[in-house]
Amino acid sequence: MEEILDRPIEIYEVSADKGADRPPSPIFIPQSAGVDTATQVEDGDLFDFDVEVENILDILVGRTLQQSLLECDEEDMLFEELTRVSAGELVRAVELSEAQRREMADDRRNAERDRRSEQLVKAEAEEAKRARDVAARGISFQTVSDVVGEMFKSLDAEGFFPDPLMTEIEQVFMPWLLDGVGAKVDSILVEERRAEALVRGALELHEAKRGAADTAYHEILARIEAQKAEEKRLAEEASAASAAAEAEPAEGADGEAPAE
Repeated sequence: MEEILDRPIEIYEVSADKGADRPPSPIFIPQSAGVDTATQVEDGDLFDFDVEVENILDILVGRTLQQSLLECDEEDMLFEELTRVSAGELVRAVELSEAQRREMADDRRNAERDRRSEQLVKAEAEEAKRARDVAARGISFQTVSDVVGEMFKSLDAEGFFPDPLMTEIEQVFMPWLLDGVGAKVDSILVEERRAEALVRGALELHEAKRGAADTAYHEILARIEAQKAEEKRLAEEASAASAAAEAEPAEGADGEAPAE
């Protein structure tokens, strides 16, 4: 809390009676010290619990036993019905499985009979085909042997059978010889190309080295010529200096001494 100092203190005065709004005081009632009221009931005046509750317990126990017996009878009937139904279903399932087993056995037997019939038909067809093939092969062999014999006789008579040696030479030896010669010629050509490439490379290397040697030789000649020119220039300068030196004493002897 802070004191307000920015305005003067205000004082309000009320002229009414301060106790006018006060509620009236309650009536004083002293606290009681004893028992005001009571009921006198002796033991056995109202009811005996054991006697009164016996009828209720008889009813509750009787109803409970009756309901329990009814539920037991209902469970027994339900169990007998389930047992009867289970036995019937078991017999029905056994009969159904037996019928299915017999049906599957009949199906397997019919399938085996059909398969055996098909195999028998195929075997008979193959046997007939084999007999026809054997008969046709025998006839064809006999016919072909006769035709081949006559054909060979005719060809031999007309000279169509060449000499076996010439045939072997033309069909075996000559192709082998030509292949060998061709391979040898190819190898010779390859070696010649390789030697030509080596010679060409050597010539190119020789030309390159010769060009490099000529260049170096010309550079050396140029350096020698330059050195000779330099030596000649130096000799000319030395001779000119010596001639000048010889000319100065001669001029001193003819005239005055040179000024120092």
